[in-house]
Amino acid sequence: MEMTKNGTFPATFSWSFTKERAEDFYYSTLSIDKIRYVHFYRKDRFPDGLGPLNFGMLRHQGLSVVAVKNYWYDKPLTKAGVNVHFVVTEEQAWSMLFHKRADIYIESLQVGEIQKREFLGDDADNIAHTGPFREIPMFILFSKAHPDGRKLLKLWEAYAALN
Repeated sequence: MEMTKNGTFPATFSWSFTKERAEDFYYSTLSIDKIRYVHFYRKDRFPDGLGPLNFGMLRHQGLSVVAVKNYWYDKPLTKAGVNVHFVVTEEQAWSMLFHKRADIYIESLQVGEIQKREFLGDDADNIAHTGPFREIPMFILFSKAHPDGRKLLKLWEAYAALN
């Protein structure tokens, strides 16, 4: 992202929209995909499964959440009064979930499926996930500093409009 911001590269993906980024990048009006956040949990803890839960529901049901410090959900979880245990790495979060020191771990579906296999190996089969409780559109960011940034944005939007 930094290299695109300073004009070394004309574009980078995939990123969510923020006002701060819009100062340095051109955003297409068309998203390329959505990131879907789910709750991962142990199957033996919730044998009937879980549906998507908002932060108020997590608090109301007394579920403990393991969360990676400084991720997007850090402040909202705390503000909602959720019983949350903060860790520094994703590997620590998966370990806490697997060893029953937390009920829920929040992660994007795509990243979570990869990480649970990477960190838990065959034990990943003991972990399930809810449906998405949050979906965020993702975009290509086109550099305002690169001479081709705006031109590539227009080409992308023209191509996307045809499909």
